[in-house]
Amino acid sequence: MTKNPSKQNKSNNKNSHDVFVKKAMSDKNVAREFFEVNLPQDILSQVDLSTLKQEKENYFDNTLGHGIVDILYSVNFGEDKGYIMLLVEHQTTQDYKMPLRIMKYVLRICNDHLNKQPEGKIPLIYPILFYGGKRKYTAPLSLWSLFNNSERAKDFLTKPIQLIETNNFRKEDIRGRAYFGLMMYFMAHIREKDIFPYLHEVVELINKISNDGDIEYIESILYYVIDKADSEKVDGILSEFKKAVTPEHSEKLMTIAERLREQGKEIGMQIGMEKGMEKGIEKGIEKGIEKGMEKGIKKVAMNMLLKKLDEKIISEATGLSIEEIKNLKN
Repeated sequence: MTKNPSKQNKSNNKNSHDVFVKKAMSDKNVAREFFEVNLPQDILSQVDLSTLKQEKENYFDNTLGHGIVDILYSVNFGEDKGYIMLLVEHQTTQDYKMPLRIMKYVLRICNDHLNKQPEGKIPLIYPILFYGGKRKYTAPLSLWSLFNNSERAKDFLTKPIQLIETNNFRKEDIRGRAYFGLMMYFMAHIREKDIFPYLHEVVELINKISNDGDIEYIESILYYVIDKADSEKVDGILSEFKKAVTPEHSEKLMTIAERLREQGKEIGMQIGMEKGMEKGIEKGIEKGIEKGMEKGIKKVAMNMLLKKLDEKIISEATGLSIEEIKNLKN
């Protein structure tokens, strides 16, 4: 089967384009003049192009995908080291998602830097898209323009991330939100050595949710509390929950208690089997060593017999009895 010549030529053209751009922009003089002409004045005033240095090729094994050549330069922004990221687009079809692809690349550089210096600050990264297509470039150039509400998206993703902490969350903070409040309350106090005083504080909330008919949510909380509690406290915790819920739901919690006991038995049996296997393996190894040593001693004794040494000397040297040596001799 012969290859389509037109497709092959297009592929070769793209490859030659990649090679040419990489080779040309690897020349420091070409790169410096390129940035002198194309960088915005406010960026150019911050950059010391005498420190321009091309980093290794294919920085992230073609993170950007087909149709993009990526060249990364390290450069000083004043006293701080940073990067200029040159991305050369030679596809005939413009990519609507290009800002997202570039952002992924930037984040990979950030991640790589933090892996090398976990406590360090991320250097500045300035991306440039160099387009070599015939048609005028009309695809989006801003990540925010990909969102249906650009201003709100920019606001959401450039402000500090909202933080919600469970530390010191108290019963007073629940303020009529029983469902959310219970989740926050138990998350805040789950590591307490004695969970019972905290459990007693929210009995009426558990009862309210039980009366609402949402036993599945109570079950979730119960499993969470039991999972974090010491094993000797499990029965007490179950008892408190049974008192807090309606009689109908109390029966359901009894089923949970039985299930937990069965799980406990299964875990106990599994641990017992594992320990038994460990002991068996240890004994097997010991026996193997003993047999190996015994064979080795007998082999030494046989060699001594072949050299016609006295049986008494062999016995003293190997620890074997005279009778055992005689058996070997026979």
